Amino acid sequence: MKLSCVGVSYEVRDLLRDCLVSVSGADEVIVVDNGSRDGSCDMVRREFPEVRLLERPDNPGFSTAINLAVSHARGDALFLFNPDCVLGDGQLQGLKQRLQRYPEVSAFGFRQVDERGAFQLAHGGPPRLSYELARNLAQRAIDRGWRWPGRVIDRAYSRPTPVAWIAGSSILVRREAFDAVEGFDETFFLYFEDIDFCLRLQADGYKVDYDPTLTVTHRRGESASKNAVAAERG
Repeated sequence: MKLSCVGVSYEVRDLLRDCLVSVSGADEVIVVDNGSRDGSCDMVRREFPEVRLLERPDNPGFSTAINLAVSHARGDALFLFNPDCVLGDGQLQGLKQRLQRYPEVSAFGFRQVDERGAFQLAHGGPPRLSYELARNLAQRAIDRGWRWPGRVIDRAYSRPTPVAWIAGSSILVRREAFDAVEGFDETFFLYFEDIDFCLRLQADGYKVDYDPTLTVTHRRGESASKNAVAAERG
């Protein structure tokens, strides 16, 4: 099975470097740069000549860029990543192992922690008011540095579990499923595209799981803050 690692970058050169180091050795790595002016493209060309770099003069948003990258990918499975995510040693092989071990699952989301090891909420329930209120309260508590909500959720989801949606910062998805739903909805510039994507997968009969047995380091907000500015300008 061939795994394509696919990412989108905007004005996060140093984060992108760390991310690409962590996925080096993948069957294929593709990065779409959305008009960065911080030297990101020069860095990729100089330090990662094996990476396929697709440069855009503008920033059309995450969804459009991911779909563009996937259109160039040749893998049977796709690891979609934000440049503020880093995989640990041996985790590329772990991604392939999950695809082989759970053939009934079409998309996987993973446990996420920040650079200090603090738990992050990276999955959610159905888009209902009660679920969203509970999730927002938990997220705000975690953002304020309260550790207990994360510990409670971490224990409750300590095994691979079907969920309504997984965070778009790191998604492992089978190419067949991605193509079946025609990828991400490009009307979403940033945010909520992951929820929409997962709901459409499940509507077509594909299974989405949260898998806590693999942990991704996510410097949450670093990349999003750059894109949020671009979204406001757009």
